[in-house]
Amino acid sequence: MAVLGAALTPEADLLVTGCMDGVYLSDMQSGESRRVAERSSYVSGVAWLLNSQQFVSAGYDGKLHWFDRVTESISREQQVHQFWSWD
Repeated sequence: MAVLGAALTPEADLLVTGCMDGVYLSDMQSGESRRVAERSSYVSGVAWLLNSQQFVSAGYDGKLHWFDRVTESISREQQVHQFWSWD
C-alpha cells in the first residue's frame, strides 16, 4: 500500500489516506486501519469536510467521491476531468 494523500480530522482521532488500492480510514487511538472504499484508479488526494462526517477523495480517473462515515458509503460522485494528470 502506497499512500498518495492523507488528512487528519480536526479532532485528530481519524486519519483518512488515499492509496494506490483505495481509501483507508485509521483510528488514531486504537491503531486499527481498514479500507472503506475502492477506486478504479489511484487516489491522489483526500480531505475532510468541516463536520468530519464526510471526506472527499480525488482519483487519477478524474472523479471526486464523497464518502459518508455514518452510512459508510459513497454519497456523491462527480467527474471533473477526462485526462490523467501527473502534475
